[in-house]
Amino acid sequence: VSSKTAHLHFYNNASSLRRPCNNSCAYRLSSHSRRSRGHSYHGHHTSLRRVVVSSSSSSSSSSSSSSPSVESSPLVKICGVSSLACASNILEGPNSPNIDFMGMILWPGTADKPCKRYCANGNMDEVAKMVDLAKQKDVTPVGVFVDEDADTIMQVANQVGLEWVQLHGDGARAALRKLPMKLKVIYVMATDPQTGKLTTPKPGEDAVEDRKKSYDAGKNPMAAVDFISAGRRVVDYVLIDGPSPGSGESAVDAKSGGLAKLQVPRGCSRKGWILAGGLAPDNVQTAIETCPFMPNVVDVSSGVCTSDGITKDADKVSAFVSAATNAMVA
Repeated sequence: VSSKTAHLHFYNNASSLRRPCNNSCAYRLSSHSRRSRGHSYHGHHTSLRRVVVSSSSSSSSSSSSSSPSVESSPLVKICGVSSLACASNILEGPNSPNIDFMGMILWPGTADKPCKRYCANGNMDEVAKMVDLAKQKDVTPVGVFVDEDADTIMQVANQVGLEWVQLHGDGARAALRKLPMKLKVIYVMATDPQTGKLTTPKPGEDAVEDRKKSYDAGKNPMAAVDFISAGRRVVDYVLIDGPSPGSGESAVDAKSGGLAKLQVPRGCSRKGWILAGGLAPDNVQTAIETCPFMPNVVDVSSGVCTSDGITKDADKVSAFVSAATNAMVA
């Protein structure tokens, strides 16, 4: 192997590695992929994902000055898994797709609009079994919360064994500052479909605004430098969704420039960003390749459902994973 192909490539965050090798393949060390079996789940497991290394020259001309381009695909999150039977169909079938995250909505909805994908209709014993099953299959289970406060989120997470939570609505996002660091967090942000700009405050911005108001009001002269009392601001992923997250609407309208205009925030998450909103097996590859830079994870729910709009179709999930894996972003 030439010196140009033997070095390590770091990208996006320190938890992932690319390393070309001498058989024209590469492997990415990821903290979530179950594409390599045989790794027991310990809350933050690691495995290897095979990715493609392309080169303009043949192996016989490896001494050429041109170096190969290393390409990879994002991880896959299936959200809205609503029952143990649905989880089993995805994770234990004879041709179970290789997903990385499994999202479960733990918010019942409102009195006038119940959540149709409310996980197990609130049966926490069944939810706990789903969490255990995902861990056994080296898939990271994620609890999705919308309006719950920090105490409720922590209580539910402890009850069912969750280590990852998704803060989907205003109430749940506001709870971030009081959540313990032991909980891994996916922070959902909405976009303006015409401009691609974010319409949700970044993690911690509400705390900054609160400190400013306190300082301006003369209530706390140390507010400008008092970061400790502001609470947690660190998240693991930001999830970029459409104007109404969870509705299936695309993050950016194709007529206004599409995902190439998406303004993805940098530097406000530890592991990177997740693309969601209107994804399906027939468009995820194009979506990934159109983004201004590669998402670390792609998230789908309604795009892989059966006709009832709730149950996940294992064949559609497999097709989605295949399409996402085929996306080539240098």
